[in-house]
Amino acid sequence: MGAANTIVPADPGTTPDAMHMRRALRLASLSLGMTWPNPGVGCVLVRDGRVIGEGRHRACGEQHAEVAAIADCRARGGDPAGATAYVTLAPCTRQGRQPPCVTALREARVARVVAAIADPVQDDARRLLAEAGIAYDVGCMRASAAALHGGFLSRVLDGRPRLTGKWAMTLDGAIAAAGGDAQW
Repeated sequence: MGAANTIVPADPGTTPDAMHMRRALRLASLSLGMTWPNPGVGCVLVRDGRVIGEGRHRACGEQHAEVAAIADCRARGGDPAGATAYVTLAPCTRQGRQPPCVTALREARVARVVAAIADPVQDDARRLLAEAGIAYDVGCMRASAAALHGGFLSRVLDGRPRLTGKWAMTLDGAIAAAGGDAQW
């Protein structure tokens, strides 16, 4: 048995699902810090391996990523029916400033939704999508999405903001004064 007969499992980061989710994560990253109190979500619509639409949530009160991706698909002259939607956070299921994204996906007749992480606030996407005959998978690129949405997750799960601090210090752990002169 030579090397040609050896089956090597695919790297989970190179699957088509991971490739499209990576694009959705990049889109979502463009909205970091601009959508509070909502998370900055990205969505990519794919049919037959080709991207037919993409969108992101740009600001609180504006279109959510799924709706923006559906609109982008239609603006390109496409039809989202039968497509797979890759979203960085499970589609919302309740009316807020915008209508529920689950409703938009159902009306667009997408065939499948792949979410990187479930929504910790609205956890009924699976049931609502299943009722519409839409396949739903969650967990693709989960760690990357959890890191990207860390601020949102910290706020809703732990009730506190996620803070990042940055400072410069010397090798021995001292912090210099603003003028750069040492005070120790």
